[in-house]
Amino acid sequence: MDILDSLNEAQRYAATHIDGALLIIAGAGSGKTKTITTRLAYMIDKAGIDPYNTLTLTFTNKAAREMRERALALIESKEKLDPLLCTFHKFGLIFLREYIESLDNKRNSSFVIIDSNDQKDIIKKINKEKLEDVRDFISTAKNKLLSPKELSLKHPLKARLYQDYEDYLAFNNLVDFDDLLLMPTLLLKEFDALRRAISERYKYIMVDEYQDTNLLQLELIKLLCSEHNNICVVGDDDQSIYEWRGALLENILNFQSDFDAKAIKLESNYRSKKEILELANNLIKHNQTRLNKILRPTIESKASITYSDAFSEYEEIEQVCKAIYELQSKGERLKDIAIIFRVNALSRVIEATLNRYKIKHKLIGLVRFYERAEIKDALAYFRLIINPNDNYSFLRAIISPKRGLGEKSLDSILEASKGLSVYQAYKEGLLDGHKSFAKLKEFFDFIESNFKLNLYEVSGNFKRSIKLISDKDISEEANSRRQNIDELLGLCKDMHELGFGLERFLDEISLTSSSDEDIYSDEVSVLNIHSSKGLEFKHVFLMGLNEGFLPVSEDNLEEERRLAYVAFTRAKEGLYLSSAKNRLHHGTRKQTPTSRFIKECKVKDLLGIKETLSYRDGVRFEGGSTGRFERSKEASLIQARTLTGLKRNDILKHAVLGIGVVESVESDAFKISLKINFSGKIREFSYALDPSFITVALDSGLEGDIKDITKLLKKEGFLVEEEVDENTLVLLVKEGFKDSALRTLSHLEDKPKVLVYEGLSTLKSSIVTLILESKIARVFSKV
Repeated sequence: MDILDSLNEAQRYAATHIDGALLIIAGAGSGKTKTITTRLAYMIDKAGIDPYNTLTLTFTNKAAREMRERALALIESKEKLDPLLCTFHKFGLIFLREYIESLDNKRNSSFVIIDSNDQKDIIKKINKEKLEDVRDFISTAKNKLLSPKELSLKHPLKARLYQDYEDYLAFNNLVDFDDLLLMPTLLLKEFDALRRAISERYKYIMVDEYQDTNLLQLELIKLLCSEHNNICVVGDDDQSIYEWRGALLENILNFQSDFDAKAIKLESNYRSKKEILELANNLIKHNQTRLNKILRPTIESKASITYSDAFSEYEEIEQVCKAIYELQSKGERLKDIAIIFRVNALSRVIEATLNRYKIKHKLIGLVRFYERAEIKDALAYFRLIINPNDNYSFLRAIISPKRGLGEKSLDSILEASKGLSVYQAYKEGLLDGHKSFAKLKEFFDFIESNFKLNLYEVSGNFKRSIKLISDKDISEEANSRRQNIDELLGLCKDMHELGFGLERFLDEISLTSSSDEDIYSDEVSVLNIHSSKGLEFKHVFLMGLNEGFLPVSEDNLEEERRLAYVAFTRAKEGLYLSSAKNRLHHGTRKQTPTSRFIKECKVKDLLGIKETLSYRDGVRFEGGSTGRFERSKEASLIQARTLTGLKRNDILKHAVLGIGVVESVESDAFKISLKINFSGKIREFSYALDPSFITVALDSGLEGDIKDITKLLKKEGFLVEEEVDENTLVLLVKEGFKDSALRTLSHLEDKPKVLVYEGLSTLKSSIVTLILESKIARVFSKV
């Protein structure tokens, strides 16, 4: 079968247009990876281009791996060398390993790459004036090709700190991530012969996700194709969402004029059902600065679309949890579900509620494995084995584990080194008489003992000799840290078996990013929109569609709209949009208008919604492409929250234990006890109230949401419980806090009618039973 047979007409044009510049405008889900990999295979097998002369650049290791695997599966000429297909930073690393010594910057080819946390530590050491945002200042300068000297007039203090930072890196033979792109660019600009040679080698260049490139990457690309114009870029301006880190939308908008390029649009979408695309197209057409295109569906079956406007963020995520339960009951896997949001602050209530509902989930973008303290401690040793003159790694490793060397001792060692690295000073005898010499000798003896060992031997030597965590520490946290170290050392063995040396191993893990995280375990993915880029899920819950949350502000409304568009187009079969009438925003609860994007995408028109009602008003939402808000038969809020009349042989469902049969129910004035049979095993559950609690009962005509009132009271430190009665909303308040509770309630916009009881014994027994049964309803549901 010909490799072009599976392509549509536009994809085929893109795959077979080889010479000259080409812009492939690839809409979300339009098969761009398939097109790129087929194009690469076509160049090698059909056009006779040597893989050695090709270079394909992308942004993440995950994308590079996927493209490489798919391309190699298509290429028939297996005897040829593999084409170079990697991230921008990996290309920069390969380039610098060979050419860095041509730059007059005091580094050699054994340089070590530092990450953002290392940068912060270094800047903290040298930032005597305590200037703010220095790391961002330096990164922005590098990505705009600006040197400290060029910035010295406008920003004298930060420019001097920038130079100090560069001197520190050069002295310790370190490079940061920005250097991996900046230094190759400077080398190609400075050395004409080198530029010509590299451009002649890479005669056919492809760039993925071109809309995410910045000025520095654009300059590098221009230099790489300076001796030819065989540059093909793939991207979607509607998915340009990284302006905050320097990405320039103009790069893709101006590509045709910059490179005298032809363009082809990939508009057929193979991911999402038609209603999802209809919403996405409706939304993005409101942007003025874009390349005109429209996503066209290839899947005709109807999508599940819902929209709900909850009273608060708490109710919003509870609705999501219930919808996830419903999807599970229909056989959907958790790993096919994602909860996506714009503002990271929403993750707190999302995670807390998912935990309460016992829904397995993974927060994408948490602290990366290689950023954990114990891993960075171990890697400091590994770095010193490659480059013993690296003072930064020395200062981390020498105190991990503690060796009785405090800050004063380390300062004394550095002073005695007289401007040399500590290792060089040690070798030259400058530290022979130092009071810490014995400890330094033991430390460097270990480092030197690894110089001639392979990666596996180094890891074994480290495990035998270095105890980063004391054996006396038997805490759960210490155990977890030991397991992390064991995982790292196990990885060393695996990488050694794949032919990796220590230097290459350090390179690979330095280039690992949070976007390479595994999202395939059976857990709901919880992530922000930026982290969702490039992913897809059968069901997407997009939360927080309120002004101030999505969009965050009007300062860059078009980018905010692109963010919403990216979130919409992650969904394959179901898109569940939600907002809330009020939210906690920067520590204050505020009314939050619905996002303008709800109106722009026309979701209410699609669903035929004439009135938006909240769940607390006794409303449920029926999903589907023709969904409606309908008044539930069980509209009373009390019925939604309690299990009334529990008796023997009732069947209940527990979120963790599953289905159980009630064996017995015992109750008195303030307590209910249950015995439930779960597959032959009897478990007991008791729910009780303290009869001494003072009780505040609020009239049920209250307009505000009881949960938000109770949150307000809890913040003041005196609320114990909140429950619901058919006629009243009941708050159980600790004794002694009645007056402050009433004062707080009096400040609410919708002042409730308040009835005060001096103890639970004064309440109707039916209300007490109701409160207890509502507690049970939080754990069990009737089957």
